[in-house]
Amino acid sequence: MTDWDSFENTLRVIELGAEKKLHRGIQIYVSHNGETLLDTAWGDQGDADTLSSEHVMLWLSSGKPLTAVALGVLKDRGLIRWDDSLSQFIPEWAMFSQPEATLSQLLTHTAGFENRDLGWPENQWESIVSEVMQRPLPSDWPVGEKAGYVVAASWFLLGEVICRLTLQDFPTTLRQLVLDPLGMKNSFCGLSQDEMSLVEPKLGRMFGRTPHGLEDLNWNQGGRVMNPAPGGNCRGPIRELGKFYESLLPNSATNLLSNETANQLTTRQRVGMYDQTFRHKIDWGYGFIVNSNCYGGDSVPYGFGRYSGESTFGHGGSQSSIGFADPEHGVVVAWVANGRVGEPRHHERNLAINDAIYLDLGLAAKNVG
Repeated sequence: MTDWDSFENTLRVIELGAEKKLHRGIQIYVSHNGETLLDTAWGDQGDADTLSSEHVMLWLSSGKPLTAVALGVLKDRGLIRWDDSLSQFIPEWAMFSQPEATLSQLLTHTAGFENRDLGWPENQWESIVSEVMQRPLPSDWPVGEKAGYVVAASWFLLGEVICRLTLQDFPTTLRQLVLDPLGMKNSFCGLSQDEMSLVEPKLGRMFGRTPHGLEDLNWNQGGRVMNPAPGGNCRGPIRELGKFYESLLPNSATNLLSNETANQLTTRQRVGMYDQTFRHKIDWGYGFIVNSNCYGGDSVPYGFGRYSGESTFGHGGSQSSIGFADPEHGVVVAWVANGRVGEPRHHERNLAINDAIYLDLGLAAKNVG
């Protein structure tokens, strides 16, 4: 659906962003009370290639919640509990004299993993998992007592837990547990060479801001597409991420999870803790950010906008995307811009787009104060 007439504020913010060279194009999806109101794309990918709503876009960390929901499916099957220790599923963790860490601590970013280069996408899954297990956790970070957002390391271990329980590789098991049941037929986290040949013509580009303008990062080639990374390499048309969030709203007909598990994932499990990575207090569910406007609506990183409801949950993707659901107002939003422009510029863009959506929905006044 393409009806910019009802989203004039949103369109203007997107156009202004392009004028500031923040992006060349954006895919966007918005629904309200189950009705799709916006499902479209704006702009281009360079070389006169118009960006369409069918392009397969890189979600980066906006895709992290898919792994969390896959774990939720396994929890509902009785295969895991949130307070299970990592070593119950990966015995090597204890063999390397690592401290006990629970699945819940990994999902709330309180287990003490460092952000470091893991050699992805050149390094393969097995070698990355092995390297993460063997690298000692910081001695000055008692597990569970401090918080710091982890980009990749702990997410490979969460993915490995899923693989060991299902006896399948990560791309296959994510499809079976989450993507296929939700009809996300064009989304994936890792591909075979044959699948890559079919998807390649539909891959969206990602640009990075340089002193010379937006330049193609060439992130739609080879291992950057084919090698799975649960923390940052899910891709698909943004409408499918929107459908994912619709499935998590209360009383959704497509919810994969029990009400108890869905509630545990998407409500506050980590509260009031200062995040050492983001340098800001942020509340967290299991794999989802929960609305943290109470700590500064204008300053909270990857927030959902100043007008979002208190129970809003979701996740952003590095300098480029976001997906979230607002149960209080029945709103689902997902969008991805094809320009990574640095954290300060993206923060401004993220806040402006999300606020504009609520203004266009006529919900802004209802959420002020």
